[in-house]
Amino acid sequence: MNWKTISRRFSSRSWTLALVVALACLGIVAAQDTASVVKVTPTTLRLRERRVATLALQLQVREGYHINSNRPKLDYLIATQFTLDPQPGFTLVGLKWPTATDKKFAFSGDPLSVFQGTVPLGVELKAGPHTVGSHVLHGKLRYQACSEELCRPPVTMPVDLHVEVVHG
Repeated sequence: MNWKTISRRFSSRSWTLALVVALACLGIVAAQDTASVVKVTPTTLRLRERRVATLALQLQVREGYHINSNRPKLDYLIATQFTLDPQPGFTLVGLKWPTATDKKFAFSGDPLSVFQGTVPLGVELKAGPHTVGSHVLHGKLRYQACSEELCRPPVTMPVDLHVEVVHG
């Protein structure tokens, strides 16, 4: 091997490595950007033992983005979902989703069912017997954020719910 061949081979490897590092960095930035599209603000719920109450979550979708509703109009769209990890003594009774907005986008022939801006979500919980005290329940919010130009990869973010149970 002569010096020119070594130089070309080294340059080729260097460029390949630089490209791999750049793409990895872009992937990390895109993932961080996607996760920051929706912010979740829970309130602390105070409920009576053996009763049902609704904890208010507020989802804030960044301006310029939307997320599909919990009931998208097309089968291939990813619905926004909230799930609660099993916790002894607590039951997820239901979710109170707001009414979605039907919005027409340039990339779709028909209006889509979406959430934008502030999205209030009610999480109905039942506290069982012997649950008096402070608890942190762990849930997950899954969504796919889209702009007018593109859709980001789906995100599943952890959501902690603070619950204070008092005697019934």
